[in-house]
Amino acid sequence: MVITAVNSITPVGHDAAMTAASARAGISRLIESEDYFDIEGNPITAARIAGISDDEDDAARMGMIVQICLEGLLEKYFQDGSGSEHEIHLLLGVAALSRPGPRYEGKNLEVANHCVEIARRWAQKVTLQVIASGHPATIRCLEIAKQLLEKNPNALCLVGGIDSLLALDTLNWFEEAERLKSETFGRNQSFSPGEAVGFMIVETKNGALRRKKKIFAEVAGIGLAKEPAPFLSEQPAKGEGLTKACRTALTKSACKPGEIAAVLGDLNGEFFRSKEWSYAEFRCFGNSNESRQLWHPADCMGSAGAASGAILINMATVALTRGWIKNYALVFCSDDEGECGTVILKSASN
Repeated sequence: MVITAVNSITPVGHDAAMTAASARAGISRLIESEDYFDIEGNPITAARIAGISDDEDDAARMGMIVQICLEGLLEKYFQDGSGSEHEIHLLLGVAALSRPGPRYEGKNLEVANHCVEIARRWAQKVTLQVIASGHPATIRCLEIAKQLLEKNPNALCLVGGIDSLLALDTLNWFEEAERLKSETFGRNQSFSPGEAVGFMIVETKNGALRRKKKIFAEVAGIGLAKEPAPFLSEQPAKGEGLTKACRTALTKSACKPGEIAAVLGDLNGEFFRSKEWSYAEFRCFGNSNESRQLWHPADCMGSAGAASGAILINMATVALTRGWIKNYALVFCSDDEGECGTVILKSASN
């Protein structure tokens, strides 16, 4: 399975290339919020996508962002005029059902169904499947895409992630646990909420060659697991789920740990998340490798929630294509409820 198109819209970029370049350069769009304050009255730190439907309410604005991102991806992919004979499987990652806030697959699947309508301009048939797994939802979507392509190697899979943590209900839910970053004492290990949209096209390698599409990266291995004791529960957690996901991806990819040139993760500044990765890193990679890069773009664009997997995979794809990362890149995501996912991408030039 290969990736032949990517597009993202984030607080640091209105396309995948700009997002990757901005994150690599450390350009930050985190600011003190003028709209939301913590329980001590201090403004939280957050990142918002600016410049797109700024005057609209949040639901309409996110719908427009999704439309621009998806249309931009499909227009570029099908610019040769092909498309009518394709069957597209749309796999959409969204937040876990337990988290309050807007449901982009809710209200009669309004945003999700709009994505289907957009995709139908380029395909005979479009199917939709929504995965509500939070941060690793896109990685789970890739696993489903792999199974679909094994059944029908000529199909196209359109994989995406949508999320915004800036809705009032969502912010209130996180603030109840005092998890939002601000100047309040003790909040230095909290996180900054953000928002993002990301889409990619995945297909078989033979399908891409037949369609004469450029291959940007190969999906070499996918690992999925669940943390037996999520870090936010009362039981002690030891990063066993993320460790299992990483080991599974490494085994499937036949890639040696030392060949991983960069790791991209959804680390957000919270201590339990860095501890989780520390456990997994030591078990899977042994001693630290100073030459292996670690990218955690939440430090410049905030947490992207259920869009994290899509944004990180797209960033890794751009980095591999441009030679910023050599050979292999590993992407990992974990959700509060314990869902974990890892994907290893291989440079198309290898």
